[in-house]
Amino acid sequence: MKFLQKELEVMSDPRGTQPTWQCVMVCWGDKYPVSLINHLMGEIERHAPTCPRFVLICDEPKPGLRNDAITRDFPPFF
Repeated sequence: MKFLQKELEVMSDPRGTQPTWQCVMVCWGDKYPVSLINHLMGEIERHAPTCPRFVLICDEPKPGLRNDAITRDFPPFF
């Protein structure tokens, strides 16, 4: 988890608290637009009892994602 340590230190949510759980999503291909991914993250955050951290594993860059989303690339062997 050391690779996320820096992101956790600088990341803050609108409520001003640190994340207590994480939501990991896989974004493969272009079926779902970034606006829908952002909307999904907003709805999850709105309905969650505590603040989540969003981690997206992507096959390609997704410009326009929310600033609080942490993105990771698939390893090259995929």
